[in-house]
Amino acid sequence: MGDSPPFRHLLIIEELNQSKRTIILEENTYSLGRHSSNSIPLFSRLASRHHATLLRVSYPEKQHDVFWLIDGNLQGDRSANGIFVNGKRCLSHELKDGDLIHFTNDVKALFHTLNTAQITWVNPQTENGDVAETHSDLERDAAKIRIDPTEQLQEIENFNSEVLFFLTNLPDSLPDPVVTIDFEGNIIYHNAAATQRFSELNSLKIDHPVLCGILNLLPVEQEKLFVRRLIFEQQVYEQYVHYLYYKKQIKNYLFDFTKRKQIEVALQESEERYRAVIRQISEGILLVDGDSKQLLEANPAYCQLLGYSLEALLQLTLYDVIALDREIVDTELERILTRKLHFIVESVHRCQSGSLIPVEVSVSSIQYGGRDVLCFAVRDITERKQSQAQLEYYAFHDTLTQLPNRARFNEILTDALIRAHKQKWSVGVLFLDLDRFKIINDTLGHAAGDLLLQSFAHRLQSCLRGGDTVARWGGDEFTILLPQIQHSEDAAKLCRHILDTLKHPFDINHQSLHICTSIGIALYPQDGKDGETLLKHADAALYRAKEQGRSNYNFYTPTMSSMASTRLKLETLLHEALEKQQFVLHYQPKSILSLVIFLRWRLSYDGTIPTWAPSHQPGLFR
Repeated sequence: MGDSPPFRHLLIIEELNQSKRTIILEENTYSLGRHSSNSIPLFSRLASRHHATLLRVSYPEKQHDVFWLIDGNLQGDRSANGIFVNGKRCLSHELKDGDLIHFTNDVKALFHTLNTAQITWVNPQTENGDVAETHSDLERDAAKIRIDPTEQLQEIENFNSEVLFFLTNLPDSLPDPVVTIDFEGNIIYHNAAATQRFSELNSLKIDHPVLCGILNLLPVEQEKLFVRRLIFEQQVYEQYVHYLYYKKQIKNYLFDFTKRKQIEVALQESEERYRAVIRQISEGILLVDGDSKQLLEANPAYCQLLGYSLEALLQLTLYDVIALDREIVDTELERILTRKLHFIVESVHRCQSGSLIPVEVSVSSIQYGGRDVLCFAVRDITERKQSQAQLEYYAFHDTLTQLPNRARFNEILTDALIRAHKQKWSVGVLFLDLDRFKIINDTLGHAAGDLLLQSFAHRLQSCLRGGDTVARWGGDEFTILLPQIQHSEDAAKLCRHILDTLKHPFDINHQSLHICTSIGIALYPQDGKDGETLLKHADAALYRAKEQGRSNYNFYTPTMSSMASTRLKLETLLHEALEKQQFVLHYQPKSILSLVIFLRWRLSYDGTIPTWAPSHQPGLFR
């Protein structure tokens, strides 16, 4: 029958408001999820329909297999909430004894491996060394199977306590036989599986082959666990004998390995089987030698991603496909290999054509073929990167004119002022808007107004020097940054060029529109040391240019701030006067047929009113 497999895998699942379940993992693939079609259903509402997959993978050089846990299914559909192994989120993970898995907040599982690799098995043999033939006669079988406790029972040290607790306290949940006897050899318990497989257990009692010899090795005042291999009626059993000294009991657990042996025979080409598994996964899988960085294996998804054939790809090293500096690659991989880390990172891989493709990579260190191997799970994130870039673009650009928006202009202005401070040069900030744009917008409609704004923005861009920036501030207002100028005449020259360009009419919906603009200019450092101050002063200069007759430009002077402050204060007082009814009508006869009406402002404090005509300001009085 061959040697007994050195590992036995168990998955103990604990869910909120559900009894604990233990699954002995004997199949090659298990699906876990909320849908009833899964081989291991999860009852939590937080679990995805197909939450995770367990894959058995064989390592031929080590002559044992392991289980890989994969987020989602084999078609690349991941779970909504992810999977966490030992507190770390992962897309895939090679399970090891004692790993704690959280599928959701209320579903967790413990993975255990019963390791019998250190056990020396003694096969029942005839005197000439051949394996004894089995018979239905139990007494003859008992005589033919050599039961020597010193050879057949091998002590297991450091046995996993949680699995042992499960075996001891939940025998009815096991599909394999469990038999308990006392220290006198009396059978005090056997489960249904034991009754079904060993029909004459109750009649033969301690003389039954599965119980022979176990009384000859009673421990002295301590709990111990032993194991032996048993062949009975053409079935191969792995028998665990647990001596419970404090209960004066001996528990026997017999696991049927016949089916597993048949599977192992059918899967002798285990490395090819592993390749067959990874070929089914839609994510790119890449195995890399940890020392030489030579590519060892890749699935079709990864080959298709980079445009290589498998033969051509396996001629390359990791440095050929990762478009990063070699030192950076070595540093990150050394951390994985030395600390056995697992992490997910964004990277860039190089296609055969030379083009670069952004990818998300899950990297972990595994044992494959008796050596340290790096496993890369690679996913194309080109569409996600494009979406991110588009979102970032529209966060800093005006959707109508495609110019930088206010937020982006402020960032560029801040950077320009930092450089100007270091290099001791000047910066110009221009504020401009379209004169009488509201009339055009109200007359021709908003669609025509949008076309006009687009054409105006395009014409502004054509006037700029290299390195200058124009942005849409909002509505019909625009700002221009001149990040490096020698003197104020540079800004004036640009303003004249803009005004000359606007003398040519705009063709909007087959209508010829003549547009003019007013421009205010503020210069760093004389007009302000920060962006907010420069913009405020450029706006004040724009207001002054409009007062001087429009289609004009004006530099900021300190008196503009004083005038603007006075104007703002007076406007505020006028509004308060209206609310407090401080205006009084006075009538003065001029002739028999006419009179003059005065509106006088009765102030509540002593002071003088500046010589300024507020009635000339549109919208101030209604």
